[in-house]
Amino acid sequence: MSALALSMENVISLCIGEPDLDTPSHITEAASKALRAGFTHYAPSGGLLELKEAVARRYSNATGLEYGPENVIITTGAGFGELGHRSRFNSASGTVNSATSVRVNSVEPDSV
Repeated sequence: MSALALSMENVISLCIGEPDLDTPSHITEAASKALRAGFTHYAPSGGLLELKEAVARRYSNATGLEYGPENVIITTGAGFGELGHRSRFNSASGTVNSATSVRVNSVEPDSV
């Protein structure tokens, strides 16, 4: 962490993806349940259908527009920084052409 961040109170370091807090128990319990149920392989590169359906429903409810799972791409690294920009570029370049308008929403979880 930078010297400035170290001098501040209540700062959580995510520098190497290792937060300064334990994973909440409901998350570790859900992960354990998923592992016992056989979810031990990589997810499909475009995202799990159930997740894509949930995202489509949320956007449909929030915007009043129709979205289906075919309108959703789930990628890793969609946060800020180089990896996030690359993920968004790869997703867009594979699905749009120069005549297509693209809307990019905030990556903040509560933005939609």
